[in-house]
Amino acid sequence: MKRAAFLHCANADAERYKVLDRRDQTPFIDHPEKNEFTLHHAFRQRLALDLMGGEAKDKAQLQGLNPDYASKIVVNVCRFTWPLADDESLEAIAAGNLWAGVVVFDYVAPDEDNLPPEAVIEGSYRWSDWFIGELDELPSFIEKKKREAGGPGRKDTVRIFIADASACARGVLRRAEELGVA
Repeated sequence: MKRAAFLHCANADAERYKVLDRRDQTPFIDHPEKNEFTLHHAFRQRLALDLMGGEAKDKAQLQGLNPDYASKIVVNVCRFTWPLADDESLEAIAAGNLWAGVVVFDYVAPDEDNLPPEAVIEGSYRWSDWFIGELDELPSFIEKKKREAGGPGRKDTVRIFIADASACARGVLRRAEELGVA
């Protein structure tokens, strides 16, 4: 589909999209040509925009993530965690209750004086993991990722950024139907 139809389906402002595109802050690995957009492109763009926020007239309200990070979250969720996102029908995504985003964790090493040398992981570090699933799956996802991190230190959840992927798909499909492209 053409860019105008893509922007309509994604409910995206043309000027904002031009800025995001120029700064390479769109959620696409291989950027589509001007007239080769799909509904999946519109879905990814809408999901990134929902992570970015800023929908209020006062741009200081309803803020989310910066555009670079939001687009990378969508790329990574769709590429690594949810590889079928581009093959799965948007109808199936829309019918679900799926949320997508990232969880940031912190590992804090224990008091190293009381541990054998082989158990010491020096200092602390942060890592993130991409999430796609229903909200009630989020706590078990977090606990699983903490267990997988290993080591005797404390693992904390620092922050979570998620957006409603199913609502994004429903909105894209509704707007596509308005244009007769669904």
